[in-house]
Amino acid sequence: MIRRPVTQGLVYKDGYFYEGTGLNGKSSLRKVRVTTGEVVQRADLAQEFFGEGIAVVGDEVLQLTWTGEVGFVYSLRDFRFLRQFSYKGEGWGLAGRGSEVYMSDWHG
Repeated sequence: MIRRPVTQGLVYKDGYFYEGTGLNGKSSLRKVRVTTGEVVQRADLAQEFFGEGIAVVGDEVLQLTWTGEVGFVYSLRDFRFLRQFSYKGEGWGLAGRGSEVYMSDWHG
């Protein structure tokens, strides 16, 4: 059985979907042309990470990982990796509003 990554985060901006996908070993951040579904940019996460929510904040894209307790920041323009950050718990949803970022997780 072939497993494909599943959308975990989705943002619409300027005619494109920015999609964070999740599946161990196959997670990525993608820029997708809305009109055709063509993936025009992609950044793959390291094999050990399951990608989760994303948010666009200014000229950056932030992406969480599910259980890795680490997130990644990319340039919105070219998906160049800029830095990483850490947090406690599981990363689930992420949303941006202006310069603020909101994160949800599961505390069980």
